[in-house]
Amino acid sequence: AIKKLIADKVAEAIAAGRATRGNADGAGRSRGNVGGNEGQGEAPPVREYSFAGSMKCNPTRFHGNKGAVELCRWFKKTKSVFSINECAERNKVKFAATILQGRALTW
Repeated sequence: AIKKLIADKVAEAIAAGRATRGNADGAGRSRGNVGGNEGQGEAPPVREYSFAGSMKCNPTRFHGNKGAVELCRWFKKTKSVFSINECAERNKVKFAATILQGRALTW
């Protein structure tokens, strides 16, 4: 019973601390670098690699008319772009399929 009470109080304290972080004056206004904790705090949200982001990278189009060498080079370039941009596994096939051209569309 005591362990549960302690766990509940700790959870409440953590939640209260998170709610007031960055809102030190209680009026919804951030007071900036309060207490000299420069560089500390919550990190900005990470953006997910999107289709628009994929197109902004000007991906190499694959036409499928130069054989296996072209295919291998295209795979390497595409994997590199996905890796650099931390593309989610669930989106890789969808994004790669959008840059297939010509004969490559009918494989």
